Formats: sequence, structure tokens, C-alpha cells
Amino acid sequence: MNDYLYKEGVSHILLAAECFSDVRSRNELVGIEKQIIEKLKRDSEYPYRLSEKAAIVLTETVAEIWKGNIEILSWLKQCLNLSDASYLPESAVRAIAKNWKDVPDTLVWLKFHIQNDGNSKVRCDAIRELVNGWKRAPDTLAILKS
Repeated sequence: MNDYLYKEGVSHILLAAECFSDVRSRNELVGIEKQIIEKLKRDSEYPYRLSEKAAIVLTETVAEIWKGNIEILSWLKQCLNLSDASYLPESAVRAIAKNWKDVPDTLVWLKFHIQNDGNSKVRCDAIRELVNGWKRAPDTLAILKS
């Protein structure tokens, strides 16, 4: 585990999540899974203010481990409501775009945040992810021009 995560105070939770991801029969550990997810959600921003690097590692790791979990997708979307001083909002945009690209609503969601989000870092990352993941989508060029 990276040193900056130890300093940030979330490394132990991510380690538990990574260990959980190695379990073949997750159905037997549903209670533990829920505890890990709740702890990640609760401790991701408070009492810690994560560095940019730690926020990226956290959101990407969580998104990769629980790619099919709608609760994680919902939590990542909620991260966009955090303070502009937090790095979690823009990190969440990247994690959602990368790991839920095949979900039809993801493109609509990105477009919405490009045009309407009050956080300039979120808008920039949403534009970057639109270009990286949907450059051939019919209205990508029009959105970029607007």
C-alpha cells in the first residue's frame, strides 16, 4: 500500500476492500462487504481531507472492486456534492466514466455535469472523460464547442 494512503488514514480500509475483492464466494461475506463500504463512505472525507493522489486511488480502487454495485455508483455520484476543496468530486467523475462507461446513463450524466456543475474541476474532468471515452459519440463535438 502506498505511503501517502497511510498518512491519509484510509489505507487500512482500502486494504480490507482489496482483500475482500480476492474472495471467490462473496455471498458468504455480505455483512462484511457492507461494513467495508460504509466505513469507506464515512471515512473518505471526514475527518480526513484526502490529497489528490489519495482521492484518485480511493475512488479508482472502490470502483474497480465494486464495478457492478449500484450503491457504489450512487456514492461516487454523491461525492460530486462535496466541497470544491475536496479532490473526491473530480476523482469520482474519472472513476464513474472509466468503470461505468457501458451504462447508458453515464454519458448523459457526464454531459449534464459538463454543462451544469458549479465545480470547475468537475467540469474539466467530465470534459476530459467525454473526450477519452466518447469521442465518437454524435454530439461530443457540439458539446465541446458550446
